[in-house]
Amino acid sequence: MSVMEAKSEFRLRFFDLLFEEQQGNLCLATTSRDPRNKGFAQEFFKWPAQRIDAENWILKNESSRNIYFCINLLSRAERKKDFCLPTKLVWADLDNVNPEEFSQLPPPIVIKSSPGRWQAIWRLTMNVDPTEAEEYSRRIAYLMGADKSGWDLTQLLRVPFTANFKYDPPSLIELERCLEIEARPLLFSSLPPTISAPTTPIPESIGDLTAEHVIYKYWSVLSRGSFLSYYLSEPDEDWSSVLWRVINEGFRAGMTQEEVYVVARESKSNKYVRDNRPAEDLWKDVTKAAIGYEIDVETSVLQIPQMVDGPAYETFVDEYVRWGESVTDAVGEYHRLCMIVALSSIVSNSVRLETSGGSIVPNLWGMLLGDSTLTRKTTAMRLVMDMLMTLDPELIVATDGSPEGLLSALAERPNRASIFFKDELSGFLESMGRREYQAGMQETLTALYDVPPVLSRRLRKETIIIESPSFVFLGGGIPERVFAAIDDSFVHSGFLPRFLVVKGEADVRSRRPLGPPTAENVAEKNKIIMKLADLTELYSGNVVQKIGGEKVMLPKRITAKMTDEAWERNAEFEMKLLHTANDSVVKSLALPTFDRLSRNTLKIGVIFATLRQKPVNDIITVEEDDIINAAWLAQRWGQDSIELFTNAGKGHEEKVVEKVYNIVKDQPGVMRTQLMRTMHWNSREATMYLDTLEERGMIRHEKRGKAAHYWIT
Repeated sequence: MSVMEAKSEFRLRFFDLLFEEQQGNLCLATTSRDPRNKGFAQEFFKWPAQRIDAENWILKNESSRNIYFCINLLSRAERKKDFCLPTKLVWADLDNVNPEEFSQLPPPIVIKSSPGRWQAIWRLTMNVDPTEAEEYSRRIAYLMGADKSGWDLTQLLRVPFTANFKYDPPSLIELERCLEIEARPLLFSSLPPTISAPTTPIPESIGDLTAEHVIYKYWSVLSRGSFLSYYLSEPDEDWSSVLWRVINEGFRAGMTQEEVYVVARESKSNKYVRDNRPAEDLWKDVTKAAIGYEIDVETSVLQIPQMVDGPAYETFVDEYVRWGESVTDAVGEYHRLCMIVALSSIVSNSVRLETSGGSIVPNLWGMLLGDSTLTRKTTAMRLVMDMLMTLDPELIVATDGSPEGLLSALAERPNRASIFFKDELSGFLESMGRREYQAGMQETLTALYDVPPVLSRRLRKETIIIESPSFVFLGGGIPERVFAAIDDSFVHSGFLPRFLVVKGEADVRSRRPLGPPTAENVAEKNKIIMKLADLTELYSGNVVQKIGGEKVMLPKRITAKMTDEAWERNAEFEMKLLHTANDSVVKSLALPTFDRLSRNTLKIGVIFATLRQKPVNDIITVEEDDIINAAWLAQRWGQDSIELFTNAGKGHEEKVVEKVYNIVKDQPGVMRTQLMRTMHWNSREATMYLDTLEERGMIRHEKRGKAAHYWIT
């Protein structure tokens, strides 16, 4: 059998599996491989009578065009929701969500539409009404954090074994998995419902409103982003995502729902005009996005659940914090997190906690956020790093560089802990987002966090092999810059959730002038260093073992065993965190963050256990009080993690807007001059920000004499 015949046979079997003997019209669609000539076209074939004709049509066009199929069969040769037939299929455009990470309802059919992007299909045990299938697909999309515009009844998916001409060279559309597994509809109907979009008609109040007037009104905000590039350019391929971006950029700028609709209607990416679809379909998309925008506004209501009332006992970490606060005016919680991360770099050399899901290494990542130099982020980090460097001068493997440079450095430290240290994170995060020479860094770091027994990376000239790297990350940054450098993808990839986050506020009143060291402070510092040295001797280094009659040096291995009470308390905390995240309006962001927070709680508990005892027969015992102490820290720091992911993608200007709104809220009637002094504005900046807030309907002003006073609306 030739390659062409095999490809056709597999493709027909794929469609047979989806549609079986159901009768209807199969819609196939194409776009040109030339981005300057989209040439969107649709063809309809009677299914199953014309299944061979459909395949021949695909073969005829696949060498020169992008090929798509409609997920639902149609009663008429028109791709409209009204003509969708009952179906056994549930679908999701996963975008960059890896289907392998979704264990609740793993998709049996997975199409890899391009590198790092997937589409998924589930088969039901029976046909359901098309609107019911659409609702199931919507629930899946929100649960997985997939494309929120990819669950429509008329959704187009890539045809397997054709080419994606968006890439040079073209990328093959792979059918990664195609299983005949069926699921009962009850499994989907029991998924948490999403907020339903009201089916209100297009309001008559839109009248003669034009996109030109709307864009001019919000230009002070829109001009600082990439809005125009999406609004004015006809998409190369993914019309849905570009239109969705235009809609959401409008809401983020403060537009009303009617204004967003007008702008989307006149944008070059309006796929509804391209497809001759009714304007009401666009209005539904705008309504759907409006709900999502309101969810973004309300994310601040998410709170870390109350797990414990306080720590069970005092630890060495508390001693270090007291000393740190006596010698610097850095935020106290910075010292606490830095020491926890430092301890993780010592004990993770050898300690392993055995669980039902495999071994857990107590390595941790820490992120310090602070508004200015007055918070002393770098001071707190350098203080503990200098101590560690006296014990292991090679502990810091890199502070910059490419993934290859980092991996090469780690390869020289097999079975040892290493710290990646960045005292200013924002530039590093920006470079990962742009994916220039840092391409692959996010994925590399995320893989290292999980301490694989062996990590292998093939480079152009060599293959780097790293053995059991206990990778620790410590970094700091200014919140606004970090928020601007990241987006939701940093959360969905699992990168940001791996960090323990502490945000500190500068207090000028606590600032102390520099002075000479005191004998008491020096003595306490030496005591801390000795404690760290003792821990290093216990948990780092190698031991001599005989293999095949010869003596070899192997890394120490110490097993952490948890008592039944500790496991029960840990399970209680884990369930509280996960249930809180699952019930939140930002579930797709909260779940990965809270899941990792519960895992980090377990790791901190192991670290506290190492401080409390010496190993006996290479075993340490993790008790309930150790887990309580760890949960106390997770509870203290968890809210800062929430602030990090809810602000992902917000730039400096958006943070200023929020700050001014809160000032007006706290000080009703505040004068413009007062705001200018508080915010250090000049007249132009005051006008820009205050006008933005008024145009968004967030504040109002009144003239009293010559002064303008402000209130929230």
